[in-house]
Amino acid sequence: MSTQKKDQYRETVPHKSHFVPVSVHTTKIEIPTETDGVAVLPEKNFPALYLHWHPELEFFYVEEGEVEFFIENHAFLLKKGDGIFVPPKLMHWARTKGTVLFHAAVADPLWLISPHNSECFQKYMYPVCSGSWKYAVTFTSEKNWHKEILTQLKFIFSMDEEKIAAKELLIQGTFLMIWQKLYDHHLKSFYPDAKKRRPQLEYLQKSVSYIETHYMEDLTLEELASLVHLSRGQFCRLFQAWTGMTPFCYLNRCRVLNSSQMLARSSKKISEIASLCGFNSISYFNRTFLKITGMTPSAYRKEMSLIQNYEI
Repeated sequence: MSTQKKDQYRETVPHKSHFVPVSVHTTKIEIPTETDGVAVLPEKNFPALYLHWHPELEFFYVEEGEVEFFIENHAFLLKKGDGIFVPPKLMHWARTKGTVLFHAAVADPLWLISPHNSECFQKYMYPVCSGSWKYAVTFTSEKNWHKEILTQLKFIFSMDEEKIAAKELLIQGTFLMIWQKLYDHHLKSFYPDAKKRRPQLEYLQKSVSYIETHYMEDLTLEELASLVHLSRGQFCRLFQAWTGMTPFCYLNRCRVLNSSQMLARSSKKISEIASLCGFNSISYFNRTFLKITGMTPSAYRKEMSLIQNYEI
């Protein structure tokens, strides 16, 4: 199976400014107070950010309004002035009940700290690239180190593509100052255990990659465990220790993420999309999609169509 299959649910927006592997995005979602003469209910949720993932790390900041931000199946309420760090490879999306203005800065972790500087990379960057939600963290104005990071993020958000290309070292240095604070106050507590388990992560990567490229097939636990020469019990324990979920929860995550892209970008019937993504039952697909995203496939398709109408 080619990697093009995985790329179907990987975000296709290039995160580069000229040749610098970093991008800054500003988005304003205008939510109308009424639709077709009918008042919009204040409790109604609208999509602010579509469901996606990417191999880069991301910093997200709310300038106006508030959003409910989701990383995998974990929800974070971000109010005006709040931010969040999204580790690489994690599925994320957001919704809002009103008009919102937000910024996102996305950067290649290998650009921030090169793996050629092996000791530095292993100490500061390698563990967070494992794709675990536990490294995510929100920033508010209540803590000094949070405020320092938010101030530095605002500087990055002020840069357009031309400025980023012209001041690459300044942007990289600002990201590194943010990363040092993030490491000192948050990441550092997780890293000793991650360093000891690095060989296990590299060992399990084969099964993770296999799931991501064969998610539409009828996979078995025995098949996945045999790829890394482990018993079913050993495989499940190691897999859950690193990803935070069971192998089949991870499999369903891949299936749902791929199906979300089809729902947003194609006119295929929901039953056909479910089958193409490995679900043998439409009812099970609906339940699984609802559990992971918080909405049904039909509701998700409808809400994704609204983004283009409200985004300016």
